[in-house]
Amino acid sequence: MAVRTQPSSSTLSKYSILQSPGTDPITNTTTAATTTATGPAAAGSVSRDFCNNFWGEGDDGPAVLFLRMRNAMKTSEELRNFWFERAALEEEFGRRLSLLARRTIGSDETGELKNSLQVLITETQRQSESHVQLATTIRQNLMEPVSHFLDKQSEHKRTVQTPIEKKLKKKQSQASYVSKAREKYEGDSLRIKSYRQQATLLQGQGQDLDRLQARLKRAMETVRANEKDYANFVLGLSDLSAEWEVDWKNFCDSCQDLEEERMEFTKDNVWNYANLISTLCVSDDESCENVRTALDQLEPDRDLLAFVDAHGTGNMIIDPPTFVSYDGQRQSSSSTASQTYRTAQFERVSRKPEPVYQNAPDALNSQMAQDGIQVYDRENRHNAPTNYAAKAQTQAALHSSGHAAQAHSTSGYSNQASGGVPAPEETQNKLRRMVSLRRQSQPLPALPGRAQEVPVPAQPPVPVTDAGNRILFLVKALYDYKATIDEEFDFQVGDIIAVTATPDDGWWSGELLDEARREPGRHIFPSNYVCLF
Repeated sequence: MAVRTQPSSSTLSKYSILQSPGTDPITNTTTAATTTATGPAAAGSVSRDFCNNFWGEGDDGPAVLFLRMRNAMKTSEELRNFWFERAALEEEFGRRLSLLARRTIGSDETGELKNSLQVLITETQRQSESHVQLATTIRQNLMEPVSHFLDKQSEHKRTVQTPIEKKLKKKQSQASYVSKAREKYEGDSLRIKSYRQQATLLQGQGQDLDRLQARLKRAMETVRANEKDYANFVLGLSDLSAEWEVDWKNFCDSCQDLEEERMEFTKDNVWNYANLISTLCVSDDESCENVRTALDQLEPDRDLLAFVDAHGTGNMIIDPPTFVSYDGQRQSSSSTASQTYRTAQFERVSRKPEPVYQNAPDALNSQMAQDGIQVYDRENRHNAPTNYAAKAQTQAALHSSGHAAQAHSTSGYSNQASGGVPAPEETQNKLRRMVSLRRQSQPLPALPGRAQEVPVPAQPPVPVTDAGNRILFLVKALYDYKATIDEEFDFQVGDIIAVTATPDDGWWSGELLDEARREPGRHIFPSNYVCLF
């Protein structure tokens, strides 16, 4: 059930201007009027500086600006609390990773599998240290600067905003005095006018006229006193207004300076956070690459062969003992002499299921590839792009924030969105190689003195193209593509392409399996237009 959000008491929405089409929101004049009329009043407010746009009738201008500055401090407090919680999460995650890295995995294993699991533990500990370091960096480089800027905002409120708020209250009080004095003065003036009209009607009536004249005299004395008070209050308000105009203009300038600084500071602060997280991702990717490198050295056939060589108990099958009759004529030692054995020469029958990746990409790797996560085929890993020089440049670039980095990032995003250079991560890491190399069972080593040469079965030949290039895997076109240079080739949806090279830039090499449309010399195609066949 959806929950309706209640409007905040600190929102600026109640001060928002309902702007009509073609109307200046400040001067409330139409666009046509500003183009035909002359003079600064008709031209509207060209400047959008604070000092020129928070005046008007009433006290809405100060109310809006005071609220803006209070909300700015609230945002800084919330950002500081966000960094505090983010650092605590990273520290807790790093601590738990460290506890996880203290566990033992495969201590009784042998060969490269044991080494690979040890690398897993080592890299987990390294990731733990990276997350703890990130927590420290967030506190030092993100949270502390926000705290310092929040102190600056508090100082501005104490030394600049609080005095101007007091002056506003003083000005408002003086304006209320003027309003009350004007009401009294206007009331007395109306009463005197009424008395004079009555005196005209009571001419020659004696006592009634005398009583009216006495009232008129007292009213004249009262109105003179009220007139004096009214004039003094107006003069005082005029002096306060002149002083207020100067102070308010200076306050608007200081608020605009502080707000511009705050927004630039917040932008850089959050930008640095994004750089820190990107750097951590690079570090985690390097750890994953180290694990993959260790797994590259793991060949199950080789490890099992080494295990058999080191711990095998031999290939002699001892025949069961035969019955020996102890009739007193044969010695008991004859039973030992008659013990026989034979050499094990069985043919292995494997009942393990076919690996899923030999037939189709598994759902997990497909989903990871769709999410932009790098997935490398463990048997075809040497064809996957790995460029640590580029990673180092990326990591160095991530530490440099500013408008130049922002412009570079924005332009890079635009180029990618326009389809100028395909991103290899979209399809490159979810492809499996076409040919599966099946493991063949090997006979056990012969006993000493009975060594014999056992031929090793030949591996199946690696498929190649007509040009002699090794085929890595097959892909299927997802979209139509029209070549833009001589080295590229056209293809249509559903075409099958044999991939022969996967450079880091995402422009792969290969050739169409359709010989009728294959053109010599054209072998380049974009990798983000295809998927695994």
